[in-house]
Amino acid sequence: MRPPSPTSLFARLLSAVAVVAITLVPAGPATATNQVSGSDVVSDVLYEVDGAAGLVRVSAVIEVTALDSSVGSFSITLPAEVANFAVTEGGIPLDVRLATEGGGTYKSAEILLDGPLGVARSTTVLANYDIVAGTRNSRSAIRVNPAYVRFGVRAHGNAPGGSVTVRADGYTVDPEKVPLLSVIGGGAPLYRADDIQAPQAFGVTFSAENPEALLSTPVAVGENEVVVRSWPGDEQWASAVVGAIEQAGEMLFDSIGLPWPDGAPLTITETVAPTEAGFGGWFNQVTHEIQVGERVDEQLVLHELSHAWFNETLFAERWIGEGLADEFAARIVRERFDSRPFPKVIVRGQRVGKQLNEWAHIGVGSADPLEDRYAYNASWSILFAITNEIGTDGLSRVLGAASRDEIAYRSAGQAEQTSVPDDWRRFLDLLAEAGGSREAADLFYEYVATDTDREVMDTRAASRKSYAKVVAALGGWDLPYPLRAAMESWDFTAANSMIRNLERVALAVDLFEQRFPQADAAGVYGARVANLADSGESIIDDITGVLAMADLLDATSGVTLGPVASLFHSGAGYEQDRAAAQTALEAGDVATADLLVARINDDLDRSREAGRRTLLGVVGFIVFALGGALVRSRLRRRADRAAKALNASVANGDTFGRTNEGDDRAAVPFIMDSTDFDGP
Repeated sequence: MRPPSPTSLFARLLSAVAVVAITLVPAGPATATNQVSGSDVVSDVLYEVDGAAGLVRVSAVIEVTALDSSVGSFSITLPAEVANFAVTEGGIPLDVRLATEGGGTYKSAEILLDGPLGVARSTTVLANYDIVAGTRNSRSAIRVNPAYVRFGVRAHGNAPGGSVTVRADGYTVDPEKVPLLSVIGGGAPLYRADDIQAPQAFGVTFSAENPEALLSTPVAVGENEVVVRSWPGDEQWASAVVGAIEQAGEMLFDSIGLPWPDGAPLTITETVAPTEAGFGGWFNQVTHEIQVGERVDEQLVLHELSHAWFNETLFAERWIGEGLADEFAARIVRERFDSRPFPKVIVRGQRVGKQLNEWAHIGVGSADPLEDRYAYNASWSILFAITNEIGTDGLSRVLGAASRDEIAYRSAGQAEQTSVPDDWRRFLDLLAEAGGSREAADLFYEYVATDTDREVMDTRAASRKSYAKVVAALGGWDLPYPLRAAMESWDFTAANSMIRNLERVALAVDLFEQRFPQADAAGVYGARVANLADSGESIIDDITGVLAMADLLDATSGVTLGPVASLFHSGAGYEQDRAAAQTALEAGDVATADLLVARINDDLDRSREAGRRTLLGVVGFIVFALGGALVRSRLRRRADRAAKALNASVANGDTFGRTNEGDDRAAVPFIMDSTDFDGP
């Protein structure tokens, strides 16, 4: 919905607030209405709508009664658009003096009777005239065509007892919106008010429609269609609307990026209803009908067309839909047409400047035209700034996520669905997360949020800061859905608790990455973090176990076996086991690493034991060898002494040195010599 330009407000000021109805309107100044001198005037007026001719035919039966003096004339008030005014008395035409009054808003007619009317005498006068419809965008509020009629109904006279009747064959009036005129039966419907007590103050606006008479023009928008329904005879309006859609409708649809609305066909209907309420047009999201006033331009058409997507079904707040509609329409207009629409600088005043979350929808509360005009511009200005920051592509991502009910705080995979209400809070989160906006929060804080909203926004800002730190600490890993869902629903108490747990997990992961810089920490723990449904103690415990096992593995690298034990240790197997244990720890596999470290330590223990036994054997051998050599050396020395002694005896002629083996005299004697010992 878009406000009209200031010039189009003139018709609004002259009309009633109702859209399709008969409602009370001013009938002109009382001092200038139905002036009579010394007489009572009572009338029965019939209004007959002739839509094909573009006029209303009026016939009035006027009874004039002289009171305390004779009268020769009387006056009645007529609409400014009167034509073919004629009056007769007893079949005799009467002279009439017409004068324009009220700055051209109405006319007064002085009717001269055929002769002076005596005291207490009465006469009947018949008046006939036409009310001619005003042209498109004219100052006149009167419209009469086969599809729509709107004109003022007056009662002529100054005395009680008159009536007015309206006959509008083929037109429809909502009975609930006819508070003053009752419908009477018998053929075509008639709308009537009887026994009017204050005819000089009586005035209503009769407004009715005949939708079947509208001219329909289908306009293609890509593979879809918009039906433009215009008043017969208003080719200029139809051409302007159809031309805007033909030139820019598909571009608008593509830039918004949302599916074509389901349900009823999308239609744009010409009517003055929005103008009467102070708007250029509006969209009915139930019937999918866009109603647009006579004063149209490309931005208005595209603005209202975009409301097929930007309405309460997308985001609840009025300002969001209006800001989006203005921004998308204006960007298309600047690109496709000879126009450069931009929002004005937001200026608050003493009378205007409420926070946009306080801007109520139409029909809720009392409308304030000045506040509306401020809110329209402020809404557009905010969306203009955000779109400049993130681009139309970024804004389309936001809208797409909103229409698909996707969570704002999404993971790297397919986005989860959310049931969070589509309001300004969700819009803010989507702008930040899906659109990447950094400016939206400040703009919302300044122009959108109420004092209560700002308190929650302060809490949100602190939680988002902690949330971002955890994301950075974990290297951009997916965070658990319960946390993201809490952020989505603005349950920051629950979110902060989970963030604190994740901060401890992130610290443990950081220690793991420092110890194993080549490890794929995300591959090891990323899925567990993403699916975390508790405090994360199990992840912390596992990482603690990995780091402890890494210390045990490191301890195996500083072992010195010595030269003998090293002879029994397989270096290749040892290094393979260490490498395998390192790989297992990088994968978070403590059990495998434990087995490998145990095997490494067992191998080291066996090597030490084998080395010890070998060393003992060598020492024993050496001892044995040294002992044997000592014995042989001593025996050799003894033998040498004995041989020397024997030889000396023989040389001296002693025979005790000669001996026989046993008692056998055949035994061969021998002499011991050191040469008999060649070694052990």
